[in-house]
Amino acid sequence: MSNREMRIHNDSDDEDPDTHSDGVPCSVLNSPCATKPADCISDEFFVKSKALIMALSDADVQKQIKHMMAFIEQEANEKAEEIDAKAEEEFNIEKGRLVQQQRLKIMEYYEKKEKQVELQKKIQSSNMLNQARLKVLKEVVIKVDQDNFLPAESCGGVDLIAARGRIKIVNTLETRLELIAQQLVPEIRSSLFGRNPNRKFTD
Repeated sequence: MSNREMRIHNDSDDEDPDTHSDGVPCSVLNSPCATKPADCISDEFFVKSKALIMALSDADVQKQIKHMMAFIEQEANEKAEEIDAKAEEEFNIEKGRLVQQQRLKIMEYYEKKEKQVELQKKIQSSNMLNQARLKVLKEVVIKVDQDNFLPAESCGGVDLIAARGRIKIVNTLETRLELIAQQLVPEIRSSLFGRNPNRKFTD
């Protein structure tokens, strides 16, 4: 027998008949666990594992849902604020436009009223002027009082009475001199006492 045959024979002799060539006991390989490992795992283990996986999945899902809800709520709040700001801006613009429009209408209304008032004043003034002209154009009746004369001490002149005594004009020499004297008082004062430095106007 050759050395090679001897080595193979020795190796076969050293093997344990109850042990597989991979070192796994035959009892294990021949057991149901070797062919169907799931049969050796209890149903309770599967139930617990499945419940744990489902619990973790539900927690993750709830967390994700809360995150999405928070994100959606934040987006909704930002959108609502944006809509409110835009609505407020549009409201202010529209309010300013309406206020300006109504202001222009009020200004136009009062300008029209002022023009109407001015026109009425002009018409009234023209009518009064025309009436006064018509009165002036009327024939004037002058009556000379032959019974009542000026006082003897008077230097002369005339007294005019109209509208049944409501209008009186005294145009005698004495009244004319008195009027001139009153007009010359400021000039006489300046000639006698000098110009008053506190007065700005001398007229």
